[in-house]
Amino acid sequence: MPHTIAVAGKGGVGKTTTCGMIIDYLCKKENGPVLVVDADANSNLNEVLGVEVETSLGAIREEMANAELKGTIPKGMTKAEYAEFKFNSALIEDDDFDMLVMGRTQGKGCYCYVNGVLKSQVDKYAKNYSYIVMDNEAGLEHVARGTLPKVDTMLLISDCSRRGIQAAARVAEMIDEMELMAPLRPVVRAATEEDKQILIYFSLLHDIGRDSEDEDDTHGDKSVELIRKKNIRIKGIQLSKKGYRIAKLLIRHHCRDDETGIGRVTKVPNFTSRDIVRAHKLYCIAKDMDGLDRVRFNGLDFRQLRTPYARRLPLVAGGLLEEPLLECIENYRAGKLEVPDGL
Repeated sequence: MPHTIAVAGKGGVGKTTTCGMIIDYLCKKENGPVLVVDADANSNLNEVLGVEVETSLGAIREEMANAELKGTIPKGMTKAEYAEFKFNSALIEDDDFDMLVMGRTQGKGCYCYVNGVLKSQVDKYAKNYSYIVMDNEAGLEHVARGTLPKVDTMLLISDCSRRGIQAAARVAEMIDEMELMAPLRPVVRAATEEDKQILIYFSLLHDIGRDSEDEDDTHGDKSVELIRKKNIRIKGIQLSKKGYRIAKLLIRHHCRDDETGIGRVTKVPNFTSRDIVRAHKLYCIAKDMDGLDRVRFNGLDFRQLRTPYARRLPLVAGGLLEEPLLECIENYRAGKLEVPDGL
């Protein structure tokens, strides 16, 4: 039996892009043939993979309905034989993988028939593949309907938005309730030592360009410019060229809204897919670090924090206000605190 991988989550969070990276990885491993299933009615996985789609199961369904209505089914073929012949043509055979595209029907009504066709086609071909990768709609309909023979790995994709995280949580609950697979366990990539140093660098320098407490979505740019002009270095921080590049991206864009900021830190020339995932993750953490600082103004809404861990820290951040830390900061600003050389 093939190892099946299903990808789900809210629309627009990167499900299709994630599928593309998984498929690329599996094809490069060359551990066996891969069947790609685009189960989204608004199919565009083929564009990520660079494959031309000439037809889909939904389009064939409409073609068959018209043929039956007009009486143009070839003579000597039953309706079932004609259907089998036509649906076989929906399998796209590429050099590295094969692909089935559900597509959409043109008429009114639900997608039950096309869903059923997709399931029968997957069942027919499954035994010929080592892996099946399915890109789902913004929900779990196909997995719940049993379109895949089983699910071995489920990836729930989310962006940093509250709605995205809530959607992923609802899908996880549905999986548990329907006992579709073994209980889900979160898999979190541990931060590397350089990632930690990037965040320390960010925390020390991200606001040095701020000249007031007013809202200013350009002070990140000013901070980076100051770092460049004064050639600021932090003792003990040793980053690679890419590490410094990511750190300065976080500083430059931390003061912008999430959509703009994430777009800027993840659409960088020469960034690999691994770099993009890393920059995205560190951006979310950095934004939450900056957000937790708002306890000073009693203006923090913990529900807006992006990472589960950060949402556990407001009380800790508030507690720090009672510590001598603030006194140390004031003494430093007044020139009464000795600072180690190089800091």
